[in-house]
Amino acid sequence: MMIPLLSPAEVRKAEDAANASGVTYETMMEAAGRGCADFLLHAFPSLPEALILAGKGKNGGDGFVIARLLSEAGKRVTLVRVFSCPSDPLSESRRALLPPEVRVIEGETAPEEALWAVKNARLIVDAVFGIGFAGDLPERIGALLAAANETPAARVAVDLPSGFAFQAHHTLSMLCLKPEQIDPARRPYCGRLHVIPIGISLPGGGRLSLTETEALLLLPPRPANAHKGTFGNTLILAGARQYPGAPVLAATGCLHAGSGLTTLGVPDVILGSVTAKLSEPVFLPLKTAENGGVGASNNIPLRNRLNEFSAVVLGPGLGVGEPQFSFVKNTLSFTRVPLVLDADGINNLAGNIHLLKWQIDPSRPCERILTPHPGEMGRLLGLTVAEVNADRERIALDFAKEYGVTLLLKGPNTLVASPDGRLYVNPTGTPALARGGSGDLLSGVIGALLSQGTPAFEAAALGAFFHGLAGEKAQRRFGPYACTVARIADLLFQ
Repeated sequence: MMIPLLSPAEVRKAEDAANASGVTYETMMEAAGRGCADFLLHAFPSLPEALILAGKGKNGGDGFVIARLLSEAGKRVTLVRVFSCPSDPLSESRRALLPPEVRVIEGETAPEEALWAVKNARLIVDAVFGIGFAGDLPERIGALLAAANETPAARVAVDLPSGFAFQAHHTLSMLCLKPEQIDPARRPYCGRLHVIPIGISLPGGGRLSLTETEALLLLPPRPANAHKGTFGNTLILAGARQYPGAPVLAATGCLHAGSGLTTLGVPDVILGSVTAKLSEPVFLPLKTAENGGVGASNNIPLRNRLNEFSAVVLGPGLGVGEPQFSFVKNTLSFTRVPLVLDADGINNLAGNIHLLKWQIDPSRPCERILTPHPGEMGRLLGLTVAEVNADRERIALDFAKEYGVTLLLKGPNTLVASPDGRLYVNPTGTPALARGGSGDLLSGVIGALLSQGTPAFEAAALGAFFHGLAGEKAQRRFGPYACTVARIADLLFQ
């Protein structure tokens, strides 16, 4: 299940609506604190003690509940009240329930004691500021958080790392995900994201996102009695004389994403170089046109085979020209299985975008996913890259609805829009992915997920998520410059 992505105002509106329907704010805070405490107990069962940094607002109230429940579970708990002034009444009522076993340090009157506790902690929970915080951190609190970052302690943030100065290993997000948590500049401070239910429902619609936990649950199952046919046969149509690497990378993504069979159709002029790099796919040689790409003479022989496959990926490194336009048009027209249109598959439609709506048999439409970067999106719509980036969400949603496709618009926080109005905002990724071949890899991943029966919207979202996650892992291992697409591919689903 995907997770709603809500702004602070939307979160407060949902809480107010739940309160009006009979779920008290006290119940919500207790549920939030219990969810956090349960996570800490399961994630760090061997750590005998915990340090809670608690603020004066509702985030601090969550911290008081966490401290009480950890203490009741047998942990030695120290709580630093970073502000001595009274917090909101609900949080104060939770503070009053702290058992005497919880050691409380007043951060304002005993700053050295608080700093010593931070430097010697093994598990630090940041419950100082939540989604309502704005402005600069007070210097004293900034020093506490900086000291926490320098320790080897496990670090967990409640809702948001305070001021995005706390370097969390895990962030426990109440109710839903928040835009700040997936902002490319801030997300590294959050570590791994986890969503904590607080006992209230959310309205449908709106933006969606994923954590790694939910993404793993959405992946197609791998039953013990499976055989290669269980996981589909993905056809990839890609490559040209000048782009022999694109089909290799697309096929690699497909193989790493679990396609039972991968069939790779490439112009015969590059077949030798492609087979020298790959041993697992089945190869489908295609006749080469004079411009070095796939020739239109393949159209009739291929159309009789297209629907033997579970999914089709069309376009990586295909080249642009009249033969390739004819090939793309033919493939679009006769494919009845889910199809990914990527790269030059998209570029060949510039000026002929109406072909997305035209099918031989409209009573049997297939799922189609387009995966443009902003430049390709601009070519389709006659817009500049700046114009596309200025209104990404509206453009993606309008295009998906108008043409009846799932649209994956690449970029920081890649978007996936569906014809029914759903919008997924991807939380993973890194600038290390901004290199030639990265999109080819992604198209193969999505094709493999489609072959295994994943619906188009979920396949595109999962592809973006795990592709971005592999990029993050590769950057941590190899750095942002040496993080090649081949190295990213090796870390897919690892």
